[in-house]
Amino acid sequence: MKTCGYCGRQNTEAATLCGGCGNGLAATPTASAPAASGAAEARQAESDKLTRGRPRLVIVLGIWAIFLPALLTNLLAVYLAVSGPAENRTQFVYVSGWLALTACLACSYVLYRVIKNYTIHKNRSDMEKLA
Repeated sequence: MKTCGYCGRQNTEAATLCGGCGNGLAATPTASAPAASGAAEARQAESDKLTRGRPRLVIVLGIWAIFLPALLTNLLAVYLAVSGPAENRTQFVYVSGWLALTACLACSYVLYRVIKNYTIHKNRSDMEKLA
């Protein structure tokens, strides 16, 4: 088995690139592989620390600032597609109405998940403070 000198992953003898990080493998395992493995674990721990926990309020507000206008615009497009007289509706109007409805659903889902993640993490941190 070849050990990656960067991330410490074990790879097959025939492998020329690491299956974990994609870096090239040396012909023989390096002596610093255990140290590299420790460095990889440290990088993973840092990444986990950054992605764990409650999202920042500025991120939540930024996502709302992007997706709320998109949601409202697409709702208006759906309304305009279905509110006009039936004789004025073309295939383009039907297709654009369905596309706008799909975009509305996607925007709604994104906004729902952002708020859900924000409130779940807030409730968890509040519970941890009480414990």
